[in-house]
Amino acid sequence: MSTFETVVIRGIATMNFELTIEPDVFVAECNNIGLDANNFKSFTEDQWLMLRKALKDTVFDNDSDIEFVELHNSESISVDEVTIQDDDISVVTYEIGDKVHSIEIDV
Repeated sequence: MSTFETVVIRGIATMNFELTIEPDVFVAECNNIGLDANNFKSFTEDQWLMLRKALKDTVFDNDSDIEFVELHNSESISVDEVTIQDDDISVVTYEIGDKVHSIEIDV
């Protein structure tokens, strides 16, 4: 049995997600960048790219409604920080560049 109270791992992973928005939100985003949502079938590649950038804010604003579908690529997982806490001390290890750094915090 270990004497650790907690072990916390923080990192980054690329995930696929889905977010369903109301049609009027889509129309508003199109209007904000000068596009007519009713003509979406004729949007050019540049217009779609412009709309994707505009929709990024919509996704950010509705992050609590995001449904994470799957891990995009398991190779994209990066463990950036590990915190281990026991009764006496917390140890945080993290990487900057190619070097691992550690901080000990008396509890």
